Amino acid sequence: MNVIYIASLGVGGTLLLASLFLGGDSEADVDADGDAELDIDGDGLLGWLPFGSVRFWVFFTAFFGLTGAALIVVMGKDQPAVQLPIALGLGYFSGLAAVKVIKALSKNSVGHTLTPNDFLGEEVNVTSAIAEGKLGRVSLEIKGQVVELIARTEDQQEFASGTRVVLYEIDKAGHAVVTAKGNGE
Repeated sequence: MNVIYIASLGVGGTLLLASLFLGGDSEADVDADGDAELDIDGDGLLGWLPFGSVRFWVFFTAFFGLTGAALIVVMGKDQPAVQLPIALGLGYFSGLAAVKVIKALSKNSVGHTLTPNDFLGEEVNVTSAIAEGKLGRVSLEIKGQVVELIARTEDQQEFASGTRVVLYEIDKAGHAVVTAKGNGE
């Protein structure tokens, strides 16, 4: 059993450390590990049997090997009937916990990147005066994020700081083009 525990710890521990230190893009991690699961419901019986999850197997293997090796050091080699169920149980529950925790955390993460189209037609607040031929700044809160943009106007009037205007275009330079409320809607 020593060899099995040490091999499991080596393989699982290496994969676990690699995923922690090389992590990469969180979307890629979720797609490669999270969505590759046999997750039909996630809350019923299959939620307790996450055997299709790569993440489950990485944690299971690492903690099965670690527990088994630690028990051999503490208890000696002569009690495999006690050590194996404990190692299997801790490996299973650590794998299950990892899948559940990471799935819960990924549900709470921001999954939408803002695009210029998200701003169009939005009412924004002028934070630095804007006039025809003079750049200023506007800010808005959209999808839980506060965004500040450089802005310009084609209107004849000046918009002072604190004025509410409508953003109707993002020009080729990336500037927000705004107009008085009512003109752009």
